[in-house]
Amino acid sequence: HLGPLAVPRFAFGPLAPDLASILNQGGLTRAHNVVRKSGGYGPLNGLAAIAGGTALTARARGALASIDTAGNAIMFGGDETKLYRLRDTGFVDVSRASGYGALDDARWEFALIGDQVIATNYNDAPQVFNLVSGTLFADLNLNAPRARHAEIVENFLVLGNIYDLELGPLTNGISWSARGNPNSWPERGSDLAVAAQSDRNVFDGDGGWVMGIVSGSEVGAVFLEREIHRMDYRGGDLVFEFNRVEKKRGLVVPGGFAPFGREVFYIAEDGFYRFDYTRSVPVGKDKLNRFFFDDLDRNYIDRVTVVADPDQTRILIGYPGSGHSGGTPNKLLIYDYLLDDFTQASVDHEILSLVIDPGVTLDTLPDDVIDDLPYSTTSFADRVAVPGALRVGAFN
Repeated sequence: HLGPLAVPRFAFGPLAPDLASILNQGGLTRAHNVVRKSGGYGPLNGLAAIAGGTALTARARGALASIDTAGNAIMFGGDETKLYRLRDTGFVDVSRASGYGALDDARWEFALIGDQVIATNYNDAPQVFNLVSGTLFADLNLNAPRARHAEIVENFLVLGNIYDLELGPLTNGISWSARGNPNSWPERGSDLAVAAQSDRNVFDGDGGWVMGIVSGSEVGAVFLEREIHRMDYRGGDLVFEFNRVEKKRGLVVPGGFAPFGREVFYIAEDGFYRFDYTRSVPVGKDKLNRFFFDDLDRNYIDRVTVVADPDQTRILIGYPGSGHSGGTPNKLLIYDYLLDDFTQASVDHEILSLVIDPGVTLDTLPDDVIDDLPYSTTSFADRVAVPGALRVGAFN
């Protein structure tokens, strides 16, 4: 019997739809449109528009949001044929004059080194934008290989899954620029290349394609389909030392990882893991690995994106699941790496990304103009909007 002031309390356990009900005692089979909190669950914030004005003209294929060396907020995005920079008027076309031709399953990857933004999509030459003097992107050094992946490791621009000018397609290879100068790619093996420490590495064995490159505070890692290699800077003629730290396990989704702290969350063929540059620990086993792969439409696996929330201890995974329309991602899984639990959500989007908040939200705009603005970038954030604030968000 409950007295007049008694309030019933329910303890909801972790989300574990993979477990049979007889084993899932106290756990949940569905935790929808919520986030994990200590002692329970709370609501997931809806998307709030942050970027008014001109939108991208086609499906978003990648984005970069960061702070430049002068402390200014910057944001770039790319679609099939154009690269854009976010300005007060919205996204402005800053493509090279000839435009681009990203393949149907291609995505743009961006990297920031000093005052230079690098963008690559494999089908086109790597692009560079000078934040101090540039108005348009331009081709990087002609010796730089085309590449699917780009990252800055120990002040080198590292390109992965490359089309080498000498050897052609090297899906299992990486190449890196002169140290501190992404525009310098001396002829491999030359005295200039040795002095600049520019070189390449091809991973032997059956590891498969390079699927992503990630940089830690002092090390890097190269994710292949079935292997992970740690890269340690040594300098001299060696430049980088490569050690295979994971065998028979790698990255199943191109770019399907998110660094957080000193670890990396990633999606392997058998589920979700966190990696500390030495070993991997499973985080989705007996929880929702099977649920995810059963729900994911693998015909559009290139649409999966993963991003770490800079404000919260959460990783968001966006993917096209059951009920999607034409491959447009419509589902989220949200992993809290402090609480080591997942939740679910339904949110239509094109890609997840960090986004720059210019200090304008629906709450700060006059009611009579809200309906007329073609917003293209939105945020899940719940803190006060300030110019230059990095948030986790999405392009829609």
